[in-house]
Amino acid sequence: MPDHIHLLLQNLPGGDLVQWIARFKGRVAKEARAVGLRNLWQRGFHDRLLRKEEDLVHVARYVLENPV
Repeated sequence: MPDHIHLLLQNLPGGDLVQWIARFKGRVAKEARAVGLRNLWQRGFHDRLLRKEEDLVHVARYVLENPV
């Protein structure tokens, strides 16, 4: 699916994921509008908390290999 993004985030400044995602979407949308793209994002997002260290390697591999 070319219409989504995966991010693996750790230790966000301020620790507020909702605010970080809002700023990220806002900045990307501003750049997209500059080149004529509109309605880039859907409302909300799906997040997942990793609870075990071994999950980190598995998820990182998935994120890196996802475009393939």
